[in-house]
Amino acid sequence: MVWRLLFAAAGVLMLAGGPRHPGGSMLEMLMHPDWFMAHALVTLGYAAMLAGLVAFSRTKANTPAMTRWTRVAIVGTALQTVEMAVHTAAMVDAGHLAAGHATPVLTTHLAMMMVFYPLFGITTAAFFVKGMRERAIGSPWFVWIGVIGTVANGIAPILVNLFGWMEARILFAFMIGIAIWLLLAAVWPASAVRAMAARPATQA
Repeated sequence: MVWRLLFAAAGVLMLAGGPRHPGGSMLEMLMHPDWFMAHALVTLGYAAMLAGLVAFSRTKANTPAMTRWTRVAIVGTALQTVEMAVHTAAMVDAGHLAAGHATPVLTTHLAMMMVFYPLFGITTAAFFVKGMRERAIGSPWFVWIGVIGTVANGIAPILVNLFGWMEARILFAFMIGIAIWLLLAAVWPASAVRAMAARPATQA
């Protein structure tokens, strides 16, 4: 199925980009040569995930009970993809930040992530759990990986930017849990679809 290929691509892209994220102060990170490649790969990963969710929504696996949760996950992932694109572009403000000037792109990114990261975390966690319960996508064996990953990644900006807890930056790395969930969901059979296919048609 198309959504499986897109989820697999999303997982690979996130795993390729995430670990390349530079460390240090904001200025040091923006000026690091890996900033663009790391975030560009992750942005493509979220875009592939978004496309995968849209493709999934058009399949039998998207059972009636799943429809609402798939829609909210699509919205949350779309917002996260937009934020990550701005996130990537924030590097253009490195010189402005160093000179103490206004940083419109960086400031926009920081404001967006305070809202879009938590929304993505909530909507995708709900989708992961509902998909597992409906046996439509994912599995109880690994749903916790995706939920912990997306929730931790979602609350990281609030803890770091709002409360100034710099140690919480490690939570951004939990994005790897989303990537692992995507890869496993791409190959895991959907029990609900198999059950519907095996169920005899009812007589009118």
